[in-house]
Amino acid sequence: LYSETNKMDSAAYFLKIAKEETGHKETHILNLLAEAAVLENKRDYKEAYLTMERAYMMQDTVFRDKLQQQLYRTDKQFDLSEKEKENAELKIARRNVIIAIAFLIILLLVILLILLRMGIKHRKVQAEATLRQQRTEFELKENILENRKKRDLLLSKLQQRMEMAIRFN
Repeated sequence: LYSETNKMDSAAYFLKIAKEETGHKETHILNLLAEAAVLENKRDYKEAYLTMERAYMMQDTVFRDKLQQQLYRTDKQFDLSEKEKENAELKIARRNVIIAIAFLIILLLVILLILLRMGIKHRKVQAEATLRQQRTEFELKENILENRKKRDLLLSKLQQRMEMAIRFN
């Protein structure tokens, strides 16, 4: 401010104080510009020019550093977005696999249900066949018993007739 308002004595005094602070690059650039203004006032144009050139070089360096940092942040954001994209694709792929597995499980359960129904139907048919066979065997045994009874009855009648015929004779 003092160098801009042409108060070079004050500018030179505060410049000495400011040179002791070596904090930020922007502050150093301002110090160099103020020093160039003080040197110009002292009519040391060559040194003023060199100081001004150092200030602009420093400013260019700061600008390049900031630009490089911005590029680095942009690359980092791009990498992060690519990672997020890959993660999203992986999640979608996992969901598709889960859906496919669920579909296969449902298909397997349907097939098992069909096989179970076929097994039950087969057992039912087999049970009916076994029941028919048992009924047939029972009827056959009844017929055999009935036929034995009839034969025994016929034999006993025949024996009675024979006995009657023998008595008669």
